[in-house]
Amino acid sequence: MTTIRCLIAIAVKKGWSISQFDVNNAFLHGDLQEEVYMKFPSGMASPSPNHVCQLQKSLYGLKQASRQWHVKLAGALTFKGYTISLNDYSLFFNKTGDLISIIVVYVNDILITGDDPIETATMKDFLNSKFQIKDLGELHYFLGMEILRGEHGCIIDPSIYRRLVDKLNYLTHTRPDLSFLVITLSQFMQQPCQGHFDTALRVLRYLRLNPDQGQFFNPTSSFFLIALCDADWASCRDSRRSISGFFISLGGSPVSWKSKKQAFISLSSAELEYSQAAIYIAKNSMFHERTKHVEVDCHFVRQQFLSGLISLSFVPSSAQLANLFTKALSGPSHFSILSKLGVVSFPSP
Repeated sequence: MTTIRCLIAIAVKKGWSISQFDVNNAFLHGDLQEEVYMKFPSGMASPSPNHVCQLQKSLYGLKQASRQWHVKLAGALTFKGYTISLNDYSLFFNKTGDLISIIVVYVNDILITGDDPIETATMKDFLNSKFQIKDLGELHYFLGMEILRGEHGCIIDPSIYRRLVDKLNYLTHTRPDLSFLVITLSQFMQQPCQGHFDTALRVLRYLRLNPDQGQFFNPTSSFFLIALCDADWASCRDSRRSISGFFISLGGSPVSWKSKKQAFISLSSAELEYSQAAIYIAKNSMFHERTKHVEVDCHFVRQQFLSGLISLSFVPSSAQLANLFTKALSGPSHFSILSKLGVVSFPSP
């Protein structure tokens, strides 16, 4: 898939068209190098019970069928002057002067692009005479992706992207580590591009690393309630809105969490977080009159603090678990926080 996405990206940047076609009964074109025998197919009489058929060509279902088809196709392309890539054996290219043609093969689906339209037409005719192909025209749908080409590039079909993000959103009920990723991907539901789709696929690869991970509710008798909150000021590059997040645990078990892009633009990080300032104000009433602009719900916290119901502490960024809900972290930091959020790997049944 990486090679195919790279091909699409290059074609878009260069303004090349991408033609798509598939080969009819591709595996049947492969030549067998080994002796392979099979029973007589139903409807065909055998001269005797001891007789079997010796195959001269590949059949679907043979282990070597895919390999032999690739060998046959590679030989045909090499005959026409194409060179196979040493980095990806499904990629072939042919340079004639300043012109280039590129072919990518995925089993029996083939894409061809380049800045030599005459070569493209010639190769279609050649492959059709050799293998009998079905010309599907300009690339539109390939390996589950619908490619929509417009003035500003190629766009992945929004419905595919939306379904994927919706499924990831459902997982946030048991995977708090996905919250920031999902709200970020959700911002592009209307018009996702290749980069957004690639990021969503990267999330799937991340999930595949530990498919058995989930929430762990520990059996300890503690009912101690801990709430952590954080914000990343003006982190959205498109709108410069800030991302806020919180995480709440009850007796060491995760019970509530959220990542959210704030509705309004904060002009300063103090206005955004109200963290150290809120703690200082809550403990010092003499500054109370200077903060009338602060929302009433923030002063509600002060009342609960004075009554002894809650305690307030500033958490440095290096120890802030809520960082996971406001920004992308490095691998070590991410997994260090993850282990403290009650997300564990369960043994397979």
